[in-house]
Formats: sequence, C-alpha cells, structure tokens
Amino acid sequence: MAQMMVKTIPSKSELSKDEKRILTFIAKWNLTGATCDECEVALNMIHQTVSSRLTSLRRWGFVAYSGSFRLTRRGRQANVYMATEV
Repeated sequence: MAQMMVKTIPSKSELSKDEKRILTFIAKWNLTGATCDECEVALNMIHQTVSSRLTSLRRWGFVAYSGSFRLTRRGRQANVYMATEV
C-alpha cells in the first residue's frame, strides 16, 4: 500500500530566511503591493529564488495576487503580490 504524504502549511516562524525577507518586504509595501521584479531589486536576490519563494508563499496563503499588474524593468507586465496576513 502506498502512503500518502500530507504537506502541512508552515507557520511564519518556520519559513526560510528568504521567504521571511520577501514576505516582510511585501507586507511593508502592502498598500501598493510588490512584483517579483521589485522584490528582486530591493532585496538583491536573483529571479529564480524570488519567484520560487513567492510560489511557496502564495501556495501557503501568506501572499496573494492583488489583481493588478505593473511593468518590470524589461517592460513586461507582472502580477502584484499582497501580503494576506500582516
């Protein structure tokens, strides 16, 4: 018989250092939110790291898409993230 693994949602204290940095930055700018690109620049992190951590934070419910878009440094539209629990 195959066992199913149940994934639990971490508490804020269990988030990785990078996840905490990104969540704190987005919460700080929660009136306007932040894009992945804005997090990368402000936190001096590479895109792959920020994008991956935002995916996890969104899956766990710490951040959500705001429904708005802003342009990146390359002129592309990007989702704006908002913290769900500040």
